[in-house]
Amino acid sequence: MIASIRGFHLDALPNIRLADNKQLQLQVARSVGLDTPRTNNI
Repeated sequence: MIASIRGFHLDALPNIRLADNKQLQLQVARSVGLDTPRTNNI
């Protein structure tokens, strides 16, 4: 629905979908040196 609206979008839809990926978030956080809690997912 958001993609169909003509006008300014703060973030592109593919970037929004990437932000929903918890495993990717944890991987990026670790790669920049942030401590992350242990999870059952990774």
